[in-house]
Amino acid sequence: MRSDWIDILPAQWGALSPEPLPESLRQSIISLGNFDGVHLGHRDLIDHAKRSAKPGQKVIAVTLDPHPRALLRPEDTGPPILTLERKVQKLRQAGVDEVIVFRIDSSFLEIRAQDFFDRIIRGILDPQCLIEGDNFCFGRKREGTISQLSHLCQKCGIRLEIHPGLLDANGWISTSRIRTLLLEGDVVKASLLLGAPPETTGVVVSGAKRGRSLGYPTANLFPPKTLVPALGVYAAKAILPNGQIHNAAVNIGPSATFGETDLKIEAHLLNFSGDLYGQTLCLEWKDRIRGPLVFSSPGALQSQIQLDLIQIQMVFSGATQSPNVVLFSGEEDTLFLKKAQRVVDDLGAPLVGEGGRVLVVGRAGPALLVRFDGSCQFCPSSLRVLLLGIEEELAKKLPGIEYLEPVMT
Repeated sequence: MRSDWIDILPAQWGALSPEPLPESLRQSIISLGNFDGVHLGHRDLIDHAKRSAKPGQKVIAVTLDPHPRALLRPEDTGPPILTLERKVQKLRQAGVDEVIVFRIDSSFLEIRAQDFFDRIIRGILDPQCLIEGDNFCFGRKREGTISQLSHLCQKCGIRLEIHPGLLDANGWISTSRIRTLLLEGDVVKASLLLGAPPETTGVVVSGAKRGRSLGYPTANLFPPKTLVPALGVYAAKAILPNGQIHNAAVNIGPSATFGETDLKIEAHLLNFSGDLYGQTLCLEWKDRIRGPLVFSSPGALQSQIQLDLIQIQMVFSGATQSPNVVLFSGEEDTLFLKKAQRVVDDLGAPLVGEGGRVLVVGRAGPALLVRFDGSCQFCPSSLRVLLLGIEEELAKKLPGIEYLEPVMT
């Protein structure tokens, strides 16, 4: 028996007369479910259970490992949103007193509904009350319905409460809906339904060290067993084993620019230096910056990384963009960026002083968006005044651009 959850092994649930839970856990409020993600709907159910509990009565979440779909259709079953360990932690944070994990195999899926009720629900769990959703099914081929469960509970004096689930403006809050959002890369909407940022945990392993050669060293995570958001570049919080938290730029996807096809998760921790090899890193996904791109050269990739970092800094600073603001991405934009940067460098070098630079980051209609990069003898508040002196020449050399607009990040 573990300290963080109770394991019910096949030998235990498979016995002809399985032993019930310890006396201290019997006659509890129990809910059986997968609980993947421990989203707002799950938390609402747990709140319901806590309200239904009598003083001193325990609220217990019961889950199966692995998910039955992984045994029935492994080729069609994606990875879970959370590891079992994180699921248990989040269930406890949501307010359950105990978590019970049935370790199952294919024979578990052959238990008929009546037998499941007699051996698993009554025999082992022995609840005073069950709380389930109206789509709850149990037993072989999901033959046991909520209606049948209600009839069986009534016969033996177990109270059954049907939890209606939780709705928002777009429908029922469910694990499948959150999985779809993550697979689309919409980690912001997924966070709203989860009640917390989606996360990915993995061990840092040695990579090709290309990020280091480009000036942006990365921590490469060993492919996790949980669901990974869509390919692309993300703003994330990186949580180290010692509890330190760093803002991070993370790329999910193969290094297509270098002809690679294997999925990678590469995290560049901002304002961090150190060795993370062999350590477990947790990434909390905050926002998706862009989709995957293939670049014609390492230099083009390096330029894009600079722009990605600016957008990521904007995410963490809480800065908002006007809908007509376009930060550069893609090969065509990169070519324009290079030209614009050369023009600004030529015109602005005498103004900003040694070691300083005006960095082009995007455009908004006729405005070219820029920011300071590096050291500069002038205060950033003076940047607008400095730029006025080069705007006339800028408009001649960059058709469609009429003035420079500073962006502070």
